Amino acid sequence: MSAALSSSLYISPKKPSSPQLSQSTKPTTIKTTLHTHPLFSVADQAVTLQMKEKILCLELMGIDSGKALSLNPFLRSASLDSVEAVLNFLQSKGIYPNDLPRILGMCPKILTSDIRTELNPVFTFLSSDLHVPDNAFRRVVKKCPRLLISTVEDQLKPALFYLQRLGFKDLDALAYQDPVLLVSSVEHTLIPKLRFLESIGFSRSEAIGMILRCPALFTFSIENNFKPKLDYFMCEIKGKLENLKEFPQYFAFSLEKRIKPRHLKSMERGLELPLALMLKSTDEEFEQLLLQTEPSPVGYVCRGTSYALTSPGFGSFRHQLYHQSSSVVEEELDPFSLVADELSLLSNKLRAMVVAEVPKLASAAEYFFKRGVEGKQFRPTILLLMATALNVRVPEALAAESADIVPSELRLRQRGIAEITEMIHVASLLHDDVLDDADTRRGVGSLNFVMGNKISVLAGDFLLSRACVALAALKNTEVVSLLATVVEHLVTGETMQMTSTTDQRHSMDYYMQKTYYKTASLISNSCKAIALLAGQSAEVAMLAFEYGRNLGLAFQLIDDVLDFTGTSASLGKGSLSDIRHGIITAPILFAMEEFPQLRTVVDQLEKDPTNVDIALEYLGKSKGIQRTRELAIEHANRAAAAIGSLPETDDEDVKRSRRALIDLTHRVISRNK
Repeated sequence: MSAALSSSLYISPKKPSSPQLSQSTKPTTIKTTLHTHPLFSVADQAVTLQMKEKILCLELMGIDSGKALSLNPFLRSASLDSVEAVLNFLQSKGIYPNDLPRILGMCPKILTSDIRTELNPVFTFLSSDLHVPDNAFRRVVKKCPRLLISTVEDQLKPALFYLQRLGFKDLDALAYQDPVLLVSSVEHTLIPKLRFLESIGFSRSEAIGMILRCPALFTFSIENNFKPKLDYFMCEIKGKLENLKEFPQYFAFSLEKRIKPRHLKSMERGLELPLALMLKSTDEEFEQLLLQTEPSPVGYVCRGTSYALTSPGFGSFRHQLYHQSSSVVEEELDPFSLVADELSLLSNKLRAMVVAEVPKLASAAEYFFKRGVEGKQFRPTILLLMATALNVRVPEALAAESADIVPSELRLRQRGIAEITEMIHVASLLHDDVLDDADTRRGVGSLNFVMGNKISVLAGDFLLSRACVALAALKNTEVVSLLATVVEHLVTGETMQMTSTTDQRHSMDYYMQKTYYKTASLISNSCKAIALLAGQSAEVAMLAFEYGRNLGLAFQLIDDVLDFTGTSASLGKGSLSDIRHGIITAPILFAMEEFPQLRTVVDQLEKDPTNVDIALEYLGKSKGIQRTRELAIEHANRAAAAIGSLPETDDEDVKRSRRALIDLTHRVISRNK
């Protein structure tokens, strides 16, 4: 086995044995592997040394050599050099060595694929057609290894063309969430499933709408999934097609493990819960529903009924489920999808706004605005939803600003607030990473780690300057004052963290004020700016501010919890990063109330790193994590209450956006990364 191949597999090259020993002695492991191999025959006793090394290579990588050679017989004649070339090529595209066992185990054909004519065109397709950046290739390939054994012209491009014609506009979603659709046959998989939905009574537009809301429908078997679940739904649940149209995710749940048991338990209680509520609740939440919900004579929950749903580990969180007078449950909202088109426009605008004359500065400034690493755009989503929630309707034609119908001037100005907010936020991340000496951010290397502290600081300054230019263009002095104050708060909060006295570090009030400055001020004042641009009253503007303030505080409190309970992989940054830097957050502050002796331990964190483990022991014995979560829930409830206090409206778009803003409060406290 060559040294290069051994290196790629993290094994040391073996020393060559003497020819005489090789002929007379056969290691038991090799002999066993060969003789149990499905392609081995008694007549094939003289297995070549290269074949032995090839099988050993696969086994050392964690791949079942028998399965691999059965699925890809061409491996028998492939040279070790060609296999090594494929492995090196994959790693050059960002695939990690420890990813290879899973990827190649699922698709061993990759090992004998031609790099120039088969593999490289796939990566070109990902880059040019799906706009996947080079540093995100790994994420897509891990999600769907079959991409690498699919032909671009005969499979990937036709599938993409068909999906786009149906209405799949979000390329990021196709690349990162549903790439399996791209390797599905249009003729034999996608079209038949769409036709099946039409055959059971849905119109073509209804069937397409269901698939767009639940793309997994394209991956389910007609015989093993659709038909048995549809039969149970019609005959036992006695539901209507309208219910499936509103909740197509029904087909994603196990018939035997989820649908039947929960339906039977509901019937025993004399209840017919809406599908979404019956199936999406956790086991604990479902049991609470059975205990707390009174049987309804019409079979559905009455309008305005409240349920105390419990998110695992987060205590009781109050949700309001709003129903139409027809008693049919409203569709599950995805806040991000409601503004997906505008977020796409916003992303493109941001990339254009951070272009600089100096190439290195331009590269640094756009580092976190590139496709695949721009994050979930949480803050812009809040602001765009808030704009609609305050009686500002989204224009019908958002897809192209160059179209005949141009978005309203007000909407453009409000989107400008979202752009400014995101630039300020990213600038603060760049500066924070320098101060914290961070090496990762959003799952990739932090800018200071990749380009150095000086460039990172300058890039942050550059983004702030661009934000100031955009802010001045709004020509609204009150809004300018609000967002200028935000920048002041960011600096103040960071300074409070760096220069606090011992008493201040032990104070929950001081911590919450610092948290408001560092995290919540940006969201709250930006929400207020949205209201001011819309000409809303001072009372409504304050409700928008309170929503942002409480949501921001809840977000940071959960962040503090995740710093102790999450992993570096899930967070996109190092776990335990705060306490290792001597930063005391809410969980430790609550633990100190139970164990006063912990104060002395945390005061010595920077001098003696071993105190971190001692502090974690105290935290584990305390209710620090639980109380922090409870405080986060309290602020999330206050944020939801602020939206509930907005003036009533009959506008469906406005009501939908308000429900989405309330949904975000739940997502904030139930997130795990």
